Amino acid sequence: MGEGTTSLKGNPIMTLPLRPPLFSDQKILMMLDPSVHANRPAVERHHVFPKAYLETIGITDTRDTNQIANYALLEWGDNADISDSAPVEYQPVMRSE
Repeated sequence: MGEGTTSLKGNPIMTLPLRPPLFSDQKILMMLDPSVHANRPAVERHHVFPKAYLETIGITDTRDTNQIANYALLEWGDNADISDSAPVEYQPVMRSE
């Protein structure tokens, strides 16, 4: 491949629709059915370290809080339950469900 080009073959992002959101057993593809209309999307982008939590420890710059490594896909109900909790607080609860 030439410089500046990327291959989609073997790229983990291409398998994303076949994977479950964090703490879920459903596949993302099944949750993104375009025929289903709801007030909230079935899958939401979640800050692994919620922005409000990061603010409490002095991290406030948007460039830091919105890094791609700080995102995960969650079912909207799980995202709402987690809210602004630190990962050390919500992970044990979510893993036990």
